[in-house]
Amino acid sequence: MALSENGPQTQSQLVKIEGTDHSTIAKSLSRMESAGLISRRPSKEDRRATIVSLTPKGTAIHKKIRLVWQELERVTTANLEEKQRDQLLEAMHSVEGSILDVSRDK
Repeated sequence: MALSENGPQTQSQLVKIEGTDHSTIAKSLSRMESAGLISRRPSKEDRRATIVSLTPKGTAIHKKIRLVWQELERVTTANLEEKQRDQLLEAMHSVEGSILDVSRDK
């Protein structure tokens, strides 16, 4: 998600954004690169850093995933009034933020 929303990032930036450790990101990126979803290239500014970008295939898959999530949200909140739906989504985003905060502290 971070690459689609923020554009190309270094691996260190992805660690901070995703709130996880370097080894987890490195393993995930290796699998994604093998699947043709991302590409990596050396940074022009810092030769120690690697810039990670979505490939066209990665962008296409992200769009499909986003549509699935939107449909899931629509289906799961269909019986709620608009105000209830907004409150639920706000609460869920708050919980997500708390989880990310805790994972970053570790």
